[in-house]
Amino acid sequence: KETYGELPTASRTGYTFDGWYTDPTTGTLVTSNTQVTQPMDHTLYAHWTANLYTVTFDENGGEGSQGSKQVAYDSTIGDLPSATRDYYDFDGWYTAVDGGTKVTSANIMSGDITVYAHWNIHPVSDWVLVAKAPTDAQIVEEKWTYTLTEYSESSSSSKSGWTLYNTVRTSWGERQGPVYSDPSGGGRNVTSEEYEVSRTHHYKYYHRYGPGTHVGTGKSGYVCGNDTTLPGGVRHEIDLTYALKYNTTLDVSGRKYAIYGDYTCPDCGTVRTWFVDEEYDDVQYGTCWYYQEPIYTYYFTRNVDMESTSDPSGETNVSDVQKYVKYRAK
Repeated sequence: KETYGELPTASRTGYTFDGWYTDPTTGTLVTSNTQVTQPMDHTLYAHWTANLYTVTFDENGGEGSQGSKQVAYDSTIGDLPSATRDYYDFDGWYTAVDGGTKVTSANIMSGDITVYAHWNIHPVSDWVLVAKAPTDAQIVEEKWTYTLTEYSESSSSSKSGWTLYNTVRTSWGERQGPVYSDPSGGGRNVTSEEYEVSRTHHYKYYHRYGPGTHVGTGKSGYVCGNDTTLPGGVRHEIDLTYALKYNTTLDVSGRKYAIYGDYTCPDCGTVRTWFVDEEYDDVQYGTCWYYQEPIYTYYFTRNVDMESTSDPSGETNVSDVQKYVKYRAK
């Protein structure tokens, strides 16, 4: 019996030629050495094995459960592995790192392919106190709020938006006065002094009256004299605010004494015999005052709500420090 001899080859895209068979799906393999057993025309059938192609999964920054899989040519890819990445949601597998076409389990394989995980980053939260952020969250932004206590001083006793906390007299104003009623009070610095209200010049005269010998007549009786000529007489005095006019001069043993008159003595009636006793000024004094108004310095404080991108803890006049963050959930 004859053999088939040299058999032709066959090719098919995506497949490997397995040889010639007597049936399309099963049958017996026929080779060049196979004896021909059918004496009539007959058909041999090519059998094929689909090529296996590799799907490589590039997690593109994440982590996957499967690095690659093999799929037969012209078959669907089938189940796709999952992937995870902190702070991202998995969006599927694509044909390019950025962009590309999304790959699904229904895609038909036609050759080796690498697919890339695409990711949607988690949204950033609003500002929250750091204690309320999840411990595994990604901190995207941070800030601190705090109260800053400010201080100021002024010569005015009020200042809009500020609170007065102390008042100190720091100096005195210019000296004012004189004034003629006591200005004490209101914290003033007050001094006083006497001043001359009025000055009246006085003239004091006197004579002594008693028994003696009249100088002019030589007769004995009650006469007027001075402290020298009639030391034993009663001394009568007057105090006037004007001067008596000169009357005459008394000469006693060579000593001369000026006599003034024209004032009736209320004690003895003598009119024209007065001797100078003394002159003096009657000065009346009053009190006047000088004063200085106090000059005050007023000290104020206020609390201001502040924000900072760095921690202000430990800085001067800072309190109520609170840290806030914006975060991205894991």
